Amino acid sequence: MCWTKIVLSISMVFFFTACGNVDEPREELPAEEEPIAELTDELVEEEPTETEDPAVEEDELTFADIVEEYDVLSSFETDGPGTGLGLGMNVLYKEEDLVFVSGHQAHALGHFRLLKVDHEQQKVIVTHQFSEEQYEIYEELQTKVQEEGEQAAFEWMKAQDSNLYELFFTSDIPPSTTTATWNDQEWEAIEVEIKDGDEKYVFAKGKGLIQIHYQSELAQEIFGEVRVAERIEGE
Repeated sequence: MCWTKIVLSISMVFFFTACGNVDEPREELPAEEEPIAELTDELVEEEPTETEDPAVEEDELTFADIVEEYDVLSSFETDGPGTGLGLGMNVLYKEEDLVFVSGHQAHALGHFRLLKVDHEQQKVIVTHQFSEEQYEIYEELQTKVQEEGEQAAFEWMKAQDSNLYELFFTSDIPPSTTTATWNDQEWEAIEVEIKDGDEKYVFAKGKGLIQIHYQSELAQEIFGEVRVAERIEGE
Protein backbone atom coordinates (compact mmCIF):
# COMPACT_ATOMS: atom_id res chain seq x y z
CA MET A 1 0.00 0.00 0.00
CA CYS A 2 2.80 2.39 0.91
CA TRP A 3 4.51 1.86 -2.43
CA THR A 4 1.29 2.33 -4.17
CA LYS A 5 0.76 5.72 -2.48
CA ILE A 6 4.36 6.70 -3.20
CA VAL A 7 4.00 5.83 -6.88
CA LEU A 8 0.73 7.70 -7.09
CA SER A 9 2.24 10.70 -5.36
CA ILE A 10 5.17 10.72 -7.75
CA SER A 11 2.83 10.33 -10.72
CA MET A 12 0.74 13.29 -9.51
CA VAL A 13 3.85 15.43 -9.21
CA PHE A 14 4.92 14.64 -12.74
CA PHE A 15 1.39 15.25 -14.00
CA PHE A 16 1.09 18.71 -12.51
CA THR A 17 4.60 19.53 -13.57
CA ALA A 18 3.82 18.54 -17.13
CA CYS A 19 0.59 20.50 -17.11
CA GLY A 20 2.36 23.56 -15.81
CA ASN A 21 4.75 23.48 -18.74
CA VAL A 22 1.95 23.55 -21.40
CA ASP A 23 2.21 26.74 -23.34
CA GLU A 24 -0.81 28.99 -23.21
CA PRO A 25 -2.10 30.05 -26.60
CA ARG A 26 -0.70 33.40 -27.70
CA GLU A 27 -2.85 36.19 -28.97
CA GLU A 28 -2.03 36.91 -32.58
CA LEU A 29 -1.13 40.54 -33.09
CA PRO A 30 -2.61 42.23 -36.08
CA ALA A 31 -0.33 42.32 -39.06
CA GLU A 32 1.70 45.45 -39.08
CA GLU A 33 0.32 47.81 -41.68
CA GLU A 34 2.65 49.28 -44.21
CA PRO A 35 3.28 52.95 -43.49
CA ILE A 36 1.24 55.33 -45.63
CA ALA A 37 3.42 57.37 -47.85
CA GLU A 38 3.59 60.94 -46.63
CA LEU A 39 2.34 63.64 -48.94
CA THR A 40 4.99 66.03 -49.95
CA ASP A 41 4.48 69.74 -49.51
CA GLU A 42 5.51 70.28 -53.06
CA LEU A 43 2.51 71.11 -55.22
CA VAL A 44 2.22 69.51 -58.60
CA GLU A 45 2.15 72.29 -61.13
CA GLU A 46 -0.71 71.92 -63.59
CA GLU A 47 -0.30 73.10 -67.11
CA PRO A 48 -2.22 76.32 -67.54
CA THR A 49 -5.33 75.78 -69.63
CA GLU A 50 -6.40 78.43 -72.08
CA THR A 51 -9.78 79.81 -71.22
CA GLU A 52 -11.81 81.49 -73.89
CA ASP A 53 -13.35 84.76 -73.02
CA PRO A 54 -17.11 84.45 -72.98
CA ALA A 55 -18.49 85.52 -76.30
CA VAL A 56 -19.83 89.02 -76.20
CA GLU A 57 -23.38 88.87 -77.38
CA GLU A 58 -24.18 91.45 -79.98
CA ASP A 59 -27.15 93.62 -79.31
CA GLU A 60 -30.18 92.13 -80.98
CA LEU A 61 -31.01 93.95 -84.20
CA THR A 62 -34.45 95.56 -84.27
CA PHE A 63 -36.63 97.05 -86.97
CA ALA A 64 -36.05 100.48 -85.42
CA ASP A 65 -32.30 99.95 -85.90
CA ILE A 66 -32.79 99.22 -89.60
CA VAL A 67 -35.03 102.25 -90.09
CA GLU A 68 -32.34 104.39 -88.51
CA GLU A 69 -29.37 102.78 -90.30
CA TYR A 70 -30.99 103.25 -93.72
CA ASP A 71 -32.27 106.77 -92.94
CA VAL A 72 -35.76 105.74 -94.00
CA LEU A 73 -37.43 108.72 -92.35
CA SER A 74 -35.21 111.43 -93.76
CA SER A 75 -35.98 114.14 -96.31
CA PHE A 76 -35.22 113.49 -99.97
CA GLU A 77 -35.89 114.71 -103.50
CA THR A 78 -35.92 112.48 -106.59
CA ASP A 79 -36.17 113.26 -110.28
CA GLY A 80 -36.66 111.24 -113.44
CA PRO A 81 -35.21 113.46 -116.19
CA GLY A 82 -37.50 113.84 -119.18
CA THR A 83 -40.35 111.90 -117.56
CA GLY A 84 -41.78 114.16 -114.87
CA LEU A 85 -41.60 111.19 -112.52
CA GLY A 86 -40.32 111.55 -109.01
CA LEU A 87 -41.22 111.92 -105.35
CA GLY A 88 -40.18 114.44 -102.75
CA MET A 89 -40.43 114.31 -98.96
CA ASN A 90 -39.61 117.00 -96.41
CA VAL A 91 -39.77 115.91 -92.77
CA LEU A 92 -41.59 118.57 -90.73
CA TYR A 93 -42.13 116.94 -87.34
CA LYS A 94 -41.45 113.65 -85.55
CA GLU A 95 -43.04 112.19 -82.43
CA GLU A 96 -42.08 108.68 -81.36
CA ASP A 97 -43.23 106.42 -84.22
CA LEU A 98 -45.08 109.10 -86.20
CA VAL A 99 -43.60 111.41 -88.83
CA PHE A 100 -45.36 114.41 -90.36
CA VAL A 101 -44.08 115.36 -93.81
CA SER A 102 -44.82 117.58 -96.77
CA GLY A 103 -43.92 116.61 -100.31
CA HIS A 104 -45.02 116.12 -103.87
CA GLN A 105 -45.79 113.42 -106.39
CA ALA A 106 -44.47 113.68 -109.95
CA HIS A 107 -43.32 117.29 -109.40
CA ALA A 108 -46.89 118.45 -109.66
CA LEU A 109 -49.18 117.36 -106.87
CA GLY A 110 -48.27 118.67 -103.42
CA HIS A 111 -49.34 116.79 -100.30
CA PHE A 112 -49.04 116.41 -96.53
CA ARG A 113 -48.55 112.93 -95.13
CA LEU A 114 -48.39 111.11 -91.83
CA LEU A 115 -46.14 108.04 -91.67
CA LYS A 116 -46.23 105.45 -88.91
CA VAL A 117 -43.54 102.96 -87.91
CA ASP A 118 -45.15 99.58 -87.16
CA HIS A 119 -42.49 97.61 -85.29
CA GLU A 120 -44.60 94.46 -84.99
CA GLN A 121 -45.34 94.26 -88.72
CA GLN A 122 -41.85 95.61 -89.58
CA LYS A 123 -43.29 98.26 -91.87
CA VAL A 124 -43.45 102.01 -92.33
CA ILE A 125 -46.93 102.91 -93.50
CA VAL A 126 -48.45 106.11 -94.91
CA THR A 127 -51.63 106.38 -92.83
CA HIS A 128 -52.82 109.88 -93.77
CA GLN A 129 -52.53 111.95 -96.91
CA PHE A 130 -54.08 115.26 -97.91
CA SER A 131 -53.03 116.50 -101.32
CA GLU A 132 -53.89 119.48 -103.46
CA GLU A 133 -56.79 117.40 -104.76
CA GLN A 134 -58.39 117.97 -101.33
CA TYR A 135 -57.76 121.66 -101.81
CA GLU A 136 -59.52 123.08 -98.74
CA ILE A 137 -57.89 120.69 -96.28
CA TYR A 138 -54.52 121.06 -97.97
CA GLU A 139 -54.75 124.86 -97.73
CA GLU A 140 -55.80 124.59 -94.07
CA LEU A 141 -52.76 122.48 -93.28
CA GLN A 142 -50.48 124.88 -95.10
CA THR A 143 -51.90 127.76 -93.09
CA LYS A 144 -51.44 125.84 -89.81
CA VAL A 145 -47.81 125.13 -90.62
CA GLN A 146 -47.14 128.76 -91.48
CA GLU A 147 -49.09 130.41 -88.67
CA GLU A 148 -49.22 127.90 -85.80
CA GLY A 149 -46.19 125.79 -86.48
CA GLU A 150 -45.41 122.28 -87.62
CA GLN A 151 -46.34 120.63 -84.32
CA ALA A 152 -49.82 122.17 -84.38
CA ALA A 153 -50.37 120.90 -87.92
CA PHE A 154 -49.08 117.47 -86.88
CA GLU A 155 -51.49 117.32 -83.92
CA TRP A 156 -54.40 118.21 -86.22
CA MET A 157 -53.35 115.57 -88.75
CA LYS A 158 -52.93 112.90 -86.06
CA ALA A 159 -56.45 113.56 -84.77
CA GLN A 160 -57.98 112.76 -88.17
CA ASP A 161 -59.15 109.28 -89.16
CA SER A 162 -56.71 107.36 -91.31
CA ASN A 163 -57.56 107.77 -94.99
CA LEU A 164 -54.72 105.77 -96.54
CA TYR A 165 -52.75 102.56 -96.02
CA GLU A 166 -49.72 102.61 -98.31
CA LEU A 167 -46.44 100.80 -97.76
CA PHE A 168 -43.39 103.04 -97.68
CA PHE A 169 -40.74 100.69 -96.28
CA THR A 170 -40.36 97.17 -94.95
CA SER A 171 -37.49 94.82 -94.15
CA ASP A 172 -36.62 91.43 -92.75
CA ILE A 173 -34.42 91.17 -89.66
CA PRO A 174 -31.60 91.02 -90.54
CA PRO A 175 -32.29 92.82 -93.81
CA SER A 176 -31.88 91.29 -97.26
CA THR A 177 -29.58 93.73 -99.02
CA THR A 178 -28.26 94.39 -102.49
CA THR A 179 -25.77 96.77 -104.08
CA ALA A 180 -27.12 99.89 -105.77
CA THR A 181 -25.19 102.51 -107.71
CA TRP A 182 -26.01 106.15 -107.11
CA ASN A 183 -23.94 109.27 -107.67
CA ASP A 184 -21.11 107.12 -109.13
CA GLN A 185 -20.83 105.20 -105.87
CA GLU A 186 -21.94 101.74 -104.76
CA TRP A 187 -24.23 101.54 -101.77
CA GLU A 188 -25.50 98.73 -99.59
CA ALA A 189 -29.23 98.99 -100.09
CA ILE A 190 -32.65 97.56 -99.30
CA GLU A 191 -35.19 97.27 -102.13
CA VAL A 192 -38.89 97.57 -101.33
CA GLU A 193 -41.70 96.71 -103.74
CA ILE A 194 -44.46 99.34 -103.54
CA LYS A 195 -48.00 99.45 -104.95
CA ASP A 196 -48.20 95.77 -105.83
CA GLY A 197 -44.82 95.89 -107.55
CA ASP A 198 -45.59 98.86 -109.80
CA GLU A 199 -42.82 100.80 -108.09
CA LYS A 200 -39.64 99.88 -106.24
CA TYR A 201 -38.01 102.09 -103.61
CA VAL A 202 -34.29 101.71 -102.98
CA PHE A 203 -32.96 102.80 -99.58
CA ALA A 204 -29.18 103.15 -99.18
CA LYS A 205 -27.50 102.53 -95.85
CA GLY A 206 -26.54 105.85 -94.29
CA LYS A 207 -28.30 107.87 -97.00
CA GLY A 208 -32.00 107.10 -97.31
CA LEU A 209 -34.10 106.76 -100.43
CA ILE A 210 -31.87 107.08 -103.50
CA GLN A 211 -33.97 105.61 -106.33
CA ILE A 212 -37.53 104.92 -107.38
CA HIS A 213 -38.03 102.36 -110.14
CA TYR A 214 -41.22 102.89 -112.12
CA GLN A 215 -41.86 99.40 -113.48
CA SER A 216 -45.61 99.08 -113.98
CA GLU A 217 -46.94 97.88 -117.31
CA LEU A 218 -48.37 101.35 -117.93
CA ALA A 219 -45.04 103.06 -117.27
CA GLN A 220 -43.29 100.63 -119.63
CA GLU A 221 -45.91 101.19 -122.32
CA ILE A 222 -45.49 104.96 -122.06
CA PHE A 223 -41.70 105.09 -121.76
CA GLY A 224 -40.79 101.80 -123.46
CA GLU A 225 -38.85 100.57 -120.43
CA VAL A 226 -38.56 100.72 -116.66
CA ARG A 227 -37.65 104.29 -115.71
CA VAL A 228 -35.72 105.31 -112.61
CA ALA A 229 -36.02 108.54 -110.66
CA GLU A 230 -32.72 109.28 -108.94
CA ARG A 231 -32.13 111.14 -105.73
CA ILE A 232 -30.96 114.65 -106.50
CA GLU A 233 -27.42 115.17 -105.24
CA GLY A 234 -27.25 117.31 -102.17
CA GLU A 235 -30.73 116.38 -101.00
